[in-house]
Amino acid sequence: MSNDLNSVLIEGNMMRDPVLLNSGLCKIIIASNRYFKKNGKVLEHEVSYFDVEISHKLVQFCMKNGRKGKKIKVTGRLRQDHYDDNDSKLKFPVVVIEAEHIDFQGKLK
Repeated sequence: MSNDLNSVLIEGNMMRDPVLLNSGLCKIIIASNRYFKKNGKVLEHEVSYFDVEISHKLVQFCMKNGRKGKKIKVTGRLRQDHYDDNDSKLKFPVVVIEAEHIDFQGKLK
């Protein structure tokens, strides 16, 4: 049996300081900018936001060095979760990045 490839690399800026969850995980949100020409003429700007979960030994590293606005590069894998809507009892899919490696760009503490 073989595993399918599930790998992602995201680079952007942290949207807020890292949050330590009760489960021992750390959660961050990354904003990644994309610039492209529309119809070959007008330069367009698009921002995508990604939820990232950090576990194990990377938690302390992230809590110590991560700050809102900090440039970050995350290598990891995608995982699909679901969250419940309390009003309608529906489950909505959410894709989360599980961090396997983190690089903060610029000076570290």
